[in-house]
Formats: sequence, C-alpha cells, structure tokens
Amino acid sequence: MNFVYLLIEFLDELVFGLGETAWPLIRTDLHLTYTQIGLLLSVPGIVAAFIKPFLGILGDVWKRRLLILGAESFSHSRLFSQ
Repeated sequence: MNFVYLLIEFLDELVFGLGETAWPLIRTDLHLTYTQIGLLLSVPGIVAAFIKPFLGILGDVWKRRLLILGAESFSHSRLFSQ
C-alpha cells in the first residue's frame, strides 16, 4: 500500500514539475514578458480567493444540491463547448 502512495505522490510532483519547466518555452513561443507570465500564474488564485468565501457561505445557507448541480452543469458546458 505504501508503494501506491509513493507512486501517487511521484506522479503528482512530476505533473506539477513538468508544468513549471514548460513556462520558459511557453514564454518564448508566445513572446510574453515576465509580467504577463506573473499575471497568468496569479490571476486564477486571486479570483478564487475572492469567490470561494461567497460560494462557501452560499453553500451553507442555500440549497447545496442545486448549487452542486449548477456547478456541474457549468463545468460540463465548458468542457463540451470546445
């Protein structure tokens, strides 16, 4: 069982590491500045920091099943729209 946990951890670190090492190639291919890369990396976290508290309160106060169904349908529509 420990081998499975180690394999999962290795794959997680490998996927994250490959993404991080790809940024210089992405930067040169798209002709981005370091400021633009910083924005690409920080904007999703900043937006999530503002949205998550409201969604947490909404999930506690409002109907959870309806909220989950709405989020699920939104993600499916984004997934299959391309």
